[in-house]
Amino acid sequence: MQQCQQNPTILGYSSQNIRIHITKQRTISQLKRYTLCLVKILIMPHVFISYVREEIQTVKRLRDALQAYDVEVWLDKDQLKPGYRWADAIREAISEGAFFIACFSNAYNERIKSYMNEELTLAIDELRQRPTNQAWFIPVLLDQCEVPNRSIGGGETFRSIQQVKLYENWNEEISRILSVVNPDSAKIHELITALDDSSARVRIQAANTLKDLGSLARRAVPALVQALKDENWTVQAVAADTLGRIGLDSDHDARYVVQALRKVAKNGEFYAKRHANWALARLARDLDFPEEEQSVC
Repeated sequence: MQQCQQNPTILGYSSQNIRIHITKQRTISQLKRYTLCLVKILIMPHVFISYVREEIQTVKRLRDALQAYDVEVWLDKDQLKPGYRWADAIREAISEGAFFIACFSNAYNERIKSYMNEELTLAIDELRQRPTNQAWFIPVLLDQCEVPNRSIGGGETFRSIQQVKLYENWNEEISRILSVVNPDSAKIHELITALDDSSARVRIQAANTLKDLGSLARRAVPALVQALKDENWTVQAVAADTLGRIGLDSDHDARYVVQALRKVAKNGEFYAKRHANWALARLARDLDFPEEEQSVC
């Protein structure tokens, strides 16, 4: 999954947009790469998200954040199709899911009845069959609320399981979820967040670390392009160098990145210009840019 990146904002591919990208690719190697991504996605274990309807907007934001880091998400709004027996589909999705995220909120606690309670009952049955030393059930608090004191067996309740408080710090808590459901992606998320840190030293270090991760860091391309506009010339230079070294995945990415690099190569400080021109030459070699796009200085 490390090669399955999407551009420019939502970076994790679903099976649907992988198919779209396959139709747009022009080389055999690109077709092979995206076909492999599609095969992996179709067999990839998913994360089931349980919630109440009042929280759908926040839940969609959570879904998008996870999908951006190659996490396959099972959400009833996306997965349940007309004519299917929804209860059987939900039961199967919970049983086969790699993780179960329970989104608790004041809206949930105020409900007298909720289908989420049915899903939680199924989750408890599944949880009891799983090893206690492996995470599967993840309580996520969408706002400042109480987690229900519901028994899960063995003298434990939902409150016995470590919680994620999304309402306190979205980026940090998303990183905590990723550290469990997709540990490799958690590091990328932390570094992308660091590219927007108030400290130039932290931003420089983040860009340098992404460079060392190679192609795995390609999902950080939009954030690195933003870093090319940084007020600090060193940040610009390191971001340009990183873009040249990690490479790109699609022609759309190439056009997007080339425009930003050309601006730095034309208007930046000498150090930033040099790295931007080097990155343009490196990307031109790898992606067969037109000759006029390789350098401006």
